[in-house]
Amino acid sequence: MKLNRDEKIISVVPECCGGPGWTNQVMWVHIVDYATNKYRSECLQWGDLTDTQRILFSLGVTMISQLLNSVEIEATEAEK
Repeated sequence: MKLNRDEKIISVVPECCGGPGWTNQVMWVHIVDYATNKYRSECLQWGDLTDTQRILFSLGVTMISQLLNSVEIEATEAEK
């Protein structure tokens, strides 16, 4: 992965995704350019992952799932 001079990886998120008849395991890399305040994300396919990323993948999916479930979401006025 190439980063510009002022870019920094701020998060790496594994995701299991799928639909009718297909599944995929990807790793999202979230990047911020601090000089321009721009954000981008790159999607790494399973075949692009390192051995370490593959080993940690399922643990990361479990952790992300728990973190997402821990976020309390309040209904907006329109939804009440």
